[in-house]
Amino acid sequence: MMQESLIGDRYQLTAPIARGAMSAVYSAHDRVLDREVAIKFLIGDGSGDASDRAEREMRLGASVDHPGLVEMLDAGYAAWRGSRIRFLVLERLNAPSLQQLLQTAPPSAALIAEIGEQVADALACLHQRGVLHLDVKPANIMVERVPTLRYSRRVRLIDFGLAERIDGIPHRPTPTAIATAGYLSPEHVAGIPLTGASDVYSLGLVLLRCLTGHDEYEGTAADAALARLSRDPRVPLDVPEGFASILSAMTDRTPASRPRAEDVADAFSVLRPVDSRARVDGRRRAPSPMTRLRSLMRGTRSAGASSSLPIAV
Repeated sequence: MMQESLIGDRYQLTAPIARGAMSAVYSAHDRVLDREVAIKFLIGDGSGDASDRAEREMRLGASVDHPGLVEMLDAGYAAWRGSRIRFLVLERLNAPSLQQLLQTAPPSAALIAEIGEQVADALACLHQRGVLHLDVKPANIMVERVPTLRYSRRVRLIDFGLAERIDGIPHRPTPTAIATAGYLSPEHVAGIPLTGASDVYSLGLVLLRCLTGHDEYEGTAADAALARLSRDPRVPLDVPEGFASILSAMTDRTPASRPRAEDVADAFSVLRPVDSRARVDGRRRAPSPMTRLRSLMRGTRSAGASSSLPIAV
């Protein structure tokens, strides 16, 4: 691809970033706006399904705007080995993934709470717009080193390659999803209709991995996928205060028993250190995370809503 280094008469490719079975990502320079960007080429396998998925990823990614999601800037077509393929121009993030961070040192409990809050808040935005991410995993969570007014590090959820609208959910995991089976929800493995509760479960397994230092369901992709159908994740009781109850709720095998993404974000905001939360004059002492989570879940269910119900589009 570097041989065709000028894309769309505007984007100058500079270096490869990552390559997968269905896509390739490069850093590039936007010669019009004089800024660095990332370009994702949706390679696929040449089939009609791959082309449809590329179009779906483009449209779903462009349909949401949230500080916890990577921004899509442009899209077009480029030549690739004699054919035309879709490319996406994305905000360039100079940040390691959570997967890379986990390979060096375990994150602190405070940072895990920040990651949980920010990713859950991004998922809540997606779910409110009728979009499921369906590939929440450490490699798709970027942790920037620059602090914000609210957080010590800004966290982004990336990659809409497996995302679906609630009215288009496949009932069985795709081969690409099976490749990351360590974070799939039980209902995704079982091939039953999916809701926002599936993303909440996946995030719960990610955060559990951060706390324990190992994947909860190990072995081959098939073994890891099937294991969660027969047992709940083992959440150690000696994890930092508040985490065990939240993670147990997030990874309940029954989707209807899990909290909504927005409730998870609220609960993790209570877990963050006081000096890293936005202050309000005269604010009372914050309730415990699980007290807050139970209160939110009771309010949701009393109103007749549930994370297991279909999401309105």
